[in-house]
Amino acid sequence: MTHLTADSTAELFSGAITLAKSGEKVSPRGMARVPPAKQWRKLPFALDAPTEVVGHTRLQQRLRSAGVHDQGAGATLHSLERLGLIKVTKDRVEVPGVGEVDRTLVEITRRGRACARAGLGEPAESAPPAHLLSEWLWGVLLRVAAAGPEGLHESELTGKSLFYLAVGYRPKRQAHPSRGFIELRPRMAPGETHALDYRWHTTALGRQHIASYLHVYTEMCPAAASPAQ
Repeated sequence: MTHLTADSTAELFSGAITLAKSGEKVSPRGMARVPPAKQWRKLPFALDAPTEVVGHTRLQQRLRSAGVHDQGAGATLHSLERLGLIKVTKDRVEVPGVGEVDRTLVEITRRGRACARAGLGEPAESAPPAHLLSEWLWGVLLRVAAAGPEGLHESELTGKSLFYLAVGYRPKRQAHPSRGFIELRPRMAPGETHALDYRWHTTALGRQHIASYLHVYTEMCPAAASPAQ
């Protein structure tokens, strides 16, 4: 019995990256076709059902062709998850002739992609264009946008992100001001006699940025949720 080693872990990463980039179908035999995979989306790794009925997923096929896959691979997946290299999730799918079965999905994290690229000798991910936010800052902007008219309580947003996104902040002394995509506003008491608390809201500039580049970020940062509609 062959267990997943460092080499086969790189093979897993390479296979997931290849499938996600190419948009290949990842349904096992006998299952309905699914939409083309977007970059870095969750990919089916295994089904909890007899392989003679459901076959192998594309990732399993790749590992088997390299002679590194066995039924104990799940433990290795969870080890990689503990290291922050992948995310492992479960869902249930309907398989003709079998019924509903558990399915294991894997998603390579940003750290995992960097690790895989280093091990495979591929160039590192390039930084986003200057007019776009990093994945981290984009996620912060979406959090504020998702809060809607009520806003996000000031205590829920702290740290360096404010220096890059919030009105009145700047990343460093003598640096250009922040992007001005969010601002802190008071929530007034009835009669506007005093401020009950302060909350973060997106500015008009922030909302315009989301509307203009949402389709770009969807490809760049698929793990981030879309703003609330």
